[in-house]
Amino acid sequence: MSDISSPTGKVYDVKALIETYILTVSSERRAHLGDYEKDYHRYYSALLAKLEELFGIRLSDWFVSPSNRRACRIYPFFRTTVESLLAITTPLSGWDEAGFLTEIDESGEPGREVHRAMTTIDELCSASRATHYHMLYALFECMYGKIKTVVSSEQLRRAGFDDSKVPVAGPYD
Repeated sequence: MSDISSPTGKVYDVKALIETYILTVSSERRAHLGDYEKDYHRYYSALLAKLEELFGIRLSDWFVSPSNRRACRIYPFFRTTVESLLAITTPLSGWDEAGFLTEIDESGEPGREVHRAMTTIDELCSASRATHYHMLYALFECMYGKIKTVVSSEQLRRAGFDDSKVPVAGPYD
């Protein structure tokens, strides 16, 4: 996330707002899986709500800003760009254990070709993710103009949200 650490906590800029929105959309898909996923989704949804409040910008629904017609017209494209970003995968995405790679490694030249192809796919996916983020930042600026506002952890705490309580997977295992 594009937040910046400071001695008194984090500082969230517009990129962090957008990235929090992306994490919230992503976590919506997994919120049904278990306690950790539910807590993760609750945390990022609450963080997004507070950041939206403090930035004075709404990203979390289709009625982003009724008084900002440009934002209302661009938002559906912004949302589908987020969905496109989240759809980027590789053949190993989702695999917790990939013991079959040993079999591929032992197959000689065809196995090396598989690894070269996977490396290429990984590189292309990374480039696509970076390009999606760049596009989302630009779309946001098309919607709202250049915003230099930053929000600190202290401001979040005063608004009723403690950003230091990020869920960790450990207690749920």
